[in-house]
Amino acid sequence: MKALNNFCAAAGYAALAEALVLGREFGLVPATMVEIVNNSTGRSFLSDVVFPDEVLTGRYGTGFTAGLLAKDVAIAAGTAEGSGVAAPLCGLVRRRWAEAAQALGFAADHTLAHKEWWDVDLSGAMPT
Repeated sequence: MKALNNFCAAAGYAALAEALVLGREFGLVPATMVEIVNNSTGRSFLSDVVFPDEVLTGRYGTGFTAGLLAKDVAIAAGTAEGSGVAAPLCGLVRRRWAEAAQALGFAADHTLAHKEWWDVDLSGAMPT
């Protein structure tokens, strides 16, 4: 169950980070986008706590490593493959987190992953 839970968290992080990077390309402010998500159907622990406290502030210090998250997602994806369950999203999320963990290093905080995927810093976007 731990691996499946972390797969959900990894997918959610990737989805929210991608939305913020995409929105920023159209002039939207990441902090405002997170605020809107938190008042809408996309709200999650990631949007409510992780992005405001760790990503948008530039703290990047949850203490959970990119390597451990990548490992858990790989376990979930391997379980799907081994059982014959079609889980294409799990495979995609596994590849994204493996890329991030390899590039950032196993011990890097997982909240840094967006910097590897898009070479974009979302911090400094908190409203004053």
